[in-house]
Amino acid sequence: MARVACLLIAFGAIAAGAAQAATLTVQADGLGDYPTIQAGVDAALPGDTVLLAPGVYMGGGNVNVSYLGKSITVTSEDSDPATCIIDCQAEVRSPARGFTFDSGEDESAVLSCVTVREGMQLGGAVYCEGSSPTIERCIFLNNTATDVASYYLGGALM
Repeated sequence: MARVACLLIAFGAIAAGAAQAATLTVQADGLGDYPTIQAGVDAALPGDTVLLAPGVYMGGGNVNVSYLGKSITVTSEDSDPATCIIDCQAEVRSPARGFTFDSGEDESAVLSCVTVREGMQLGGAVYCEGSSPTIERCIFLNNTATDVASYYLGGALM
């Protein structure tokens, strides 16, 4: 009987440890659960969703966002990429891209339902190296990919 009780307690502890995935909100004005997209990604645990409210996201922490090898989803709140815009505002003197996947992310790292515009850096809008994320229902506008020698290549993904 004591053995059964111990097993039930152990099972309960394991089940409690397997917490449900969380939803972390970010708003373009910085008033969500986290002030920037990168702050939300930094706080996210595997399986979590970083939910972006409609708006235009610009500046530090909202561009050059790295998933850091995490199995998370970054998506817009209303599933409409036209209402959730990552504006990199990049120029030759201040290159920026929307998102980076270079830490071995797999298909469980998801980017969906956002627009990335005005990126200018390796990858343009999204840089992916040694990773295979899921990118779905996204719009890429006016992005320019550059290489080390500053040649201009494509613009959406590299």
